[in-house]
Amino acid sequence: MSNTIKLGNKFLQGVKVENSEKMVVSNNDHDMLINKDLADQHPISAITGLKEELDSLNIDCYVSSATVDKRGNLILTKELSQDFTELSYIESTGTQFIDTGVIPSDDLRLEIDVQFTSIPTVKEHAFVNGFTIGSPTRVAIGIANRKPGQILFATGSIENWCGSNIDVTSRHIYINDLKNQKAYIDDTEYSTPHTFSYSGKETIPLFARRSNPYGHMAYELYCKEKLYSAKKLSGSMLCY
Repeated sequence: MSNTIKLGNKFLQGVKVENSEKMVVSNNDHDMLINKDLADQHPISAITGLKEELDSLNIDCYVSSATVDKRGNLILTKELSQDFTELSYIESTGTQFIDTGVIPSDDLRLEIDVQFTSIPTVKEHAFVNGFTIGSPTRVAIGIANRKPGQILFATGSIENWCGSNIDVTSRHIYINDLKNQKAYIDDTEYSTPHTFSYSGKETIPLFARRSNPYGHMAYELYCKEKLYSAKKLSGSMLCY
């Protein structure tokens, strides 16, 4: 049996996917399949548990191919559904935001690949991706007119301004790592010691800051930027 498994218009060649997080592959049911020695003869419905396992992923894309590693784990390769178009970036013009659904925590690592397309013109104004409720609860990445050439990494109780003479209108990767109290501008590391505390349910946006400047939660400090990717690591869970 080949280690390469085709999905989509092709069919798997007689493997069984066990019900586990790693989806371990076994060939225990190979002898039960019809025309098992002919290529591309086995529909997904003939593979024990595979359709249910794929349906349980609850994702808006389809599986185009899969491979089996040396330990017998099934590695799925996913592509966007035909209903979607993959973009190089999404761009905000200063009036939009994205609610990530991510609740701030002290083990959060937020990474954005971004290019600010404009710099705030008002001295005390800023463009911020992030969240703040008072001093001990800050998670943000942004720029401000009063700090030219520097990047804001708000962490807990501290506003950390990192870098020097950074061309903020060029594309960079910014990382705010609360867990390890570090910040990164591309490959350059900065120390960001802080104290962080939050037990609420408010979430972090991109393209704007979620805050309570008037005694109630609101969006403010909208960014003008191109966002190429965003990742968050909270505990052991990595999301894109």
